[in-house]
Amino acid sequence: MATNVVKPTFMFRIETFISVVSTLFFVNFISNRYHHAMNEDRLHTLLVCIARALQSEQRQHAVSAGLLPVQWTILSYLRDANRYSNTPQALAEFLSLTKGTVSQSLKLLESHGWISRAADAADRRIVRLGLTETGRAQLGGTASSEWMSAIAQMPRAQHAAAETALAQLLGEWQQTRRGRTFGVCRSCRHFQAGRMEHRCGLTGEALSEEDSGKICREHEEPVDRTDQPALA
Repeated sequence: MATNVVKPTFMFRIETFISVVSTLFFVNFISNRYHHAMNEDRLHTLLVCIARALQSEQRQHAVSAGLLPVQWTILSYLRDANRYSNTPQALAEFLSLTKGTVSQSLKLLESHGWISRAADAADRRIVRLGLTETGRAQLGGTASSEWMSAIAQMPRAQHAAAETALAQLLGEWQQTRRGRTFGVCRSCRHFQAGRMEHRCGLTGEALSEEDSGKICREHEEPVDRTDQPALA
């Protein structure tokens, strides 16, 4: 005849405790994974919203100037590009378009007298693009006052944290996709700041203050924000 074995009360308590702890651990694990995924989705959604808002403003600027959005973007790019980036090839990479598509837009802008072409002084095979004064006049102002005002309202610590986070995100994307960021020269890992002049660590060439404020095709986000050595 089977005998029912009654476990001591403390054994029930121990097993119950272990069961509760295991359940809480599992729930916490699932919750953390869920919230982590939700945070990633939320960040991506915010980035998409910002990109869409910026694209919308660019279209409005283009329409007000009587241009197509791609034409307005080309003029903006040539205004901001440094001497390593003012070629049809670099422009095509920036726009993620074929050289043939970009060539048609360049011909139209050149016919209006808004851009210029010239052979490179050192290598005549390279074509350098430039923005004429007439082309510059088509652009008007730079960044919208609304965006600059919104950025200015951010607390300094929050502003710095956002800049660091976005730079890291851009750097991670560049490493993963091996894409070009076309960032500002002075924020590049190759930029070497000096007292009298700056220098590009990639090419070894001197950079003026104006150069350091322009966007560059060879730009790479620093692996560490402190890895920008200064010149003696």
